[in-house]
Amino acid sequence: DIIAVVGPEEDLSDDQLGAIKNFVLKGGGVFFALDPGEFPNIQLRMRELGFELPNKTVIEMEVSYRSIEDALSGRASASPTDKVEIATFDAENEITKQLSNSSLRFTTAREIETLPVPPDGITMTDLAKTADGQLSGTNLPRSWATSHPERMSQAGVTAENLFDPDEDNRGPVAVAVAAEVDLNAVSNGVADPDNPEKKGKIVMVGDSDFLTNVGLRAQGGQGGVLRSHHDFALNAFNWLAGQVDLITIREKEADNTSLILDEAMQKKLSVVLVWVIPAVIAAIGFIVVLYRRLYFV
Repeated sequence: DIIAVVGPEEDLSDDQLGAIKNFVLKGGGVFFALDPGEFPNIQLRMRELGFELPNKTVIEMEVSYRSIEDALSGRASASPTDKVEIATFDAENEITKQLSNSSLRFTTAREIETLPVPPDGITMTDLAKTADGQLSGTNLPRSWATSHPERMSQAGVTAENLFDPDEDNRGPVAVAVAAEVDLNAVSNGVADPDNPEKKGKIVMVGDSDFLTNVGLRAQGGQGGVLRSHHDFALNAFNWLAGQVDLITIREKEADNTSLILDEAMQKKLSVVLVWVIPAVIAAIGFIVVLYRRLYFV
C-alpha cells in the first residue's frame, strides 16, 4: 500500500502525520509532492524521518540568444526563472538510474534538504538536482534556492540583486529525495517477520505540477520531457510499492540528438566559424592563385 500527499494547500494535523510515520515504520511507502509554502507540522514531523524542508523556491538562470549572430559569437542573455529543468539524477537508485538521458521541468519548486546526520536506520538519497556551476564571467550560480521568490516580480530586479549569497543556497540543490527506513534499526520500527528485509520508504518531491494532466500529457512539442514526468512518477510509485521489476523507461519515438554547448564551447565554436574556417579558405584560395601564376603564366 502507498499513501500519496500531492500538493496540499493546508498543513496536515499531528494525528495525520503520526499515522503516516507509523505507516512508514511498519514498512509502508509514502509519496509527498510538496510545493513551496509554510507547512509547520509537515516540516517538523518530517525531520524525524531525515528531511529538512525550508520554505525555499528554486531559481534557475535561463540562457537565451536574441539572434543567430549572438549564438555564434557566444553573446548570451540570462534571466532568472522559477521554471527549472532537471537533468541530474542519482545513478544508483532504482527510480532514477535509467533517467540519465531524460529531463524534468518543474515550475515553482521547493528545495528538499536532508539532515546532516539522518536518524539511525534511515538512508537518504538525492534523486534529482538542479544545474551545477556558475555563469561564465559572473559570480552567479546557474541555479539556487531562495527564501524571497517574490523579488522576481519587483520592478528593476536583476539576477545580481536577486541572488543573496548570505541567505540563498547555491546550486545544485535537490528537488527530489528518497528515504529508506531499515525497520530493524530505526527507533520504533516494526519489522515484518515474513519479510525481514522489507523497508519503509518515502519519496519527497518539491513540486506537484508535474503530476497534473498538463504535466503528464505529451503535447506542445515537449513530448520527450513530459514522458519523463510519466516515467519518474511511475518509477517512484513502483519503488514505494516494492515492485522494482516494474520500473522501466518507456520506449521513445527517437533519441534526442541535440548538441548542448556551454558558454565556453559556444565561444570556441564562434571563433572557429567566424575566424578559423574563413582564414583557411582564404589561405587555400591564395595558394591556388599563386600556384597558377607561377606555373601557368
